Amino acid sequence: MLQVKNTQDLFDKNVGVPNHIKVHYGCYETTKNDSLYIHTLSWLNNFPNPNRLIQTLHDEIFHQNMIKYLNGIITHDINWYK
Repeated sequence: MLQVKNTQDLFDKNVGVPNHIKVHYGCYETTKNDSLYIHTLSWLNNFPNPNRLIQTLHDEIFHQNMIKYLNGIITHDINWYK
């Protein structure tokens, strides 16, 4: 059985993502060789609610800016495989 204790007082209140998480969910699983891993989903404070997020994702300016951003951070190198 897994137990999660309250870690609210363990973090510096002014630093890092843990202090900005509104809610989180995690699901533990094991692999075939019994390695434990977790899938998590965290929602940050002041982040748009799901309905607003969907509206934003369909906005043409946001869409163009996202493509520009992704093109700037995603790279590939064919020679890497050689």
